[in-house]
Amino acid sequence: MKYVLITKKSLEYISGVFSSKKDSREYLANMDSDSREKTKIIEVKKEYPFFLTEDHLGFRFFSNKEIGYEIDKFIRDRSSEQKDHVYTNLYLLESDFIPKFAGTDQMGILPHYHVDDEILNIINKRGFDSLWT
Repeated sequence: MKYVLITKKSLEYISGVFSSKKDSREYLANMDSDSREKTKIIEVKKEYPFFLTEDHLGFRFFSNKEIGYEIDKFIRDRSSEQKDHVYTNLYLLESDFIPKFAGTDQMGILPHYHVDDEILNIINKRGFDSLWT
């Protein structure tokens, strides 16, 4: 079980991921009051490593096997009319994500890709794991 802190200011972002409920609550307590009031903790039944997507469906969490099915859907459903379309932002979580400044949006430091047609073509040619090696 992982404990994910989601903060919503102008946009939602992941402000932390923890293996321990206690650690997630302690981190939340260290946030400024405005951030703390705008943060929720959700429980995610995943083990490291796992993947996080961020798109029009919000945040979703996938095991290695599950993300393969999700990527296959993007490949199958893509349209040549959607040049430069980003299907999702894809993040890899290999361990607890504990930003230095509690309550801030530091998701950009996580290994990630903006999944567009170019990334889908790379996955088609070299396989999904090639993104992370």
